Amino acid sequence: MASDDIIRVDVDDEGVRWAGETVRASENCTIRLIVLKDGGSAAARQSVLEIFHSLGTTGEGIEKFRMVALDVPPTANLPKIRQLWEHGDGKG
Repeated sequence: MASDDIIRVDVDDEGVRWAGETVRASENCTIRLIVLKDGGSAAARQSVLEIFHSLGTTGEGIEKFRMVALDVPPTANLPKIRQLWEHGDGKG
């Protein structure tokens, strides 16, 4: 799922809502990255967000998982995003 997707929600017998099938997909995608630098510190996560923001993404850091979630709209610089992601992946 990505931002602006429309999904079906199912409610179980206890009233808990569960994400179901995608009814209408947006043109956005979500990329999640584990930040290894400095143990995934807040500063390291913010640095990753800023680097990708310059390529047209928005996002947020998730402290519990040392992760960032990037919202990538179709207007973002996808070739540069992929190049940066692969560079980071190669560096560990």
